Amino acid sequence: MNQHLTSKYNSSAKPASGSRSLYGPLPLTQQQFTFFSELLESKAGIVLPADEINMMENRLKQRLVQLKLNSYAEYEQYLQQDLSPLEMREFINTFTTNETEFFRERCHFEQLRSAICALQTDSVSIWSAGCSSGEEVYSLAIACENLQLQGQDFHYQILGTDIDAHCLSSASQGIYQKEQLHKVSRMDKHKYFCQKGTRNGEEYVVSKELRRFVKFRAHNLIDYKDHLPIDFNFIFLCNVLYSFSKQSAAKIVKTLVDRLMPGGLLFVGLAETLQDLNLGLVQVGSSVYQKRAE
Repeated sequence: MNQHLTSKYNSSAKPASGSRSLYGPLPLTQQQFTFFSELLESKAGIVLPADEINMMENRLKQRLVQLKLNSYAEYEQYLQQDLSPLEMREFINTFTTNETEFFRERCHFEQLRSAICALQTDSVSIWSAGCSSGEEVYSLAIACENLQLQGQDFHYQILGTDIDAHCLSSASQGIYQKEQLHKVSRMDKHKYFCQKGTRNGEEYVVSKELRRFVKFRAHNLIDYKDHLPIDFNFIFLCNVLYSFSKQSAAKIVKTLVDRLMPGGLLFVGLAETLQDLNLGLVQVGSSVYQKRAE
């Protein structure tokens, strides 16, 4: 047998530190986990518990394959030497949680409709912060369109933001599988979606009518200097805060409240609470908070 092959596959031989084993990269070390988790928190505010090392390893393994790197040590070096923000975005995207659906919390949309009807204004602005793949944004647009059809005279604009560029691209395309629209009524599907058959089954595309007053843009919730140009009547920040430390979550909410008009409503996930934060908010519904009028 060739001597090179003999030494390479000898079970007693120890691989060099940070190299690739026969079955892929060597396991992520605690030191590497600390480096990547601290980097993730500093750039995106996302906190990974210490017991998530296996999850981090599995997700980063995909980046190693895509970049044709042999080890987590090489990826660490790659990130440190990357002069553009492109790979840092991919790194952050690797750990963002993108769980959403149309009309996720029915009680929120019922309260939104009542609040819009009670507004003494002909212009409504809504921000979906952490909009993921766009289901929440288009749900808000459907709610507004249906209110207009019922005789409410107002103009609306909806902004959807997320840190994940891939999610924003998907949201902008507005293409969803049949099963993703299970909470959308048959009438609303007919009015606001165009159905098309594909090899993988049925797909629905958001209509041009529903896109008219919707915009998407990239936004990092912990980039506190990224000021949006308008204030909002309603802000949705649902099922996002649990990914952040308490300190970061408090700063994020404060930043959003600053963009909320007096009397405006802030919606968070049903399992989330803002009662411990002294930000001039009054709870007016299930995980719904109102900014005190000035």
